[in-house]
Amino acid sequence: MEIASLPKFPPPLPSITDSQFPERTWRLSRRTTRFVYGLVRFAGFTLLLLWLNEATDSFRRSDPPHSKPLSFDQVVQRSTRLKLFVKKVDVVAFLGPESNAPFWEPEIADDDRLVDAHPDRYPGERTWAKWTDPADPTRWIAILFCNGFSYHVLKHNWLPLSSAR
Repeated sequence: MEIASLPKFPPPLPSITDSQFPERTWRLSRRTTRFVYGLVRFAGFTLLLLWLNEATDSFRRSDPPHSKPLSFDQVVQRSTRLKLFVKKVDVVAFLGPESNAPFWEPEIADDDRLVDAHPDRYPGERTWAKWTDPADPTRWIAILFCNGFSYHVLKHNWLPLSSAR
């Protein structure tokens, strides 16, 4: 076989190097852009709703802060409507100022031991606040606060005197 009998092809075209192409810029597709824009709008709307919820809490309070103590029966009534994980300032505004009665009770001592045994359930600084009936010091309500939020409510002889008979 002779070389002259082989077919003749034209030489290959000169190769185009990378330097001849313009540098490609990174761009998001339209679909991805719409998705990211929608995600940002959703996050902003969610944050707005959370902020409005916090802002309207101050308007929802039905009772202004009290400077004088309420009667113990009123404190008992209001303590049944008290929710947990509420700031101490709001609890004191709702129930009135704490009483200055002596505080060491066996029930609170037992609960203190349980609280100390479970630091994961009751985080941070723990304090008790107590509301006592001035007419009968054995009737009281105590609330445990952890990091300034209510965590636990204890009641002792808290039924009204009329229904206790």
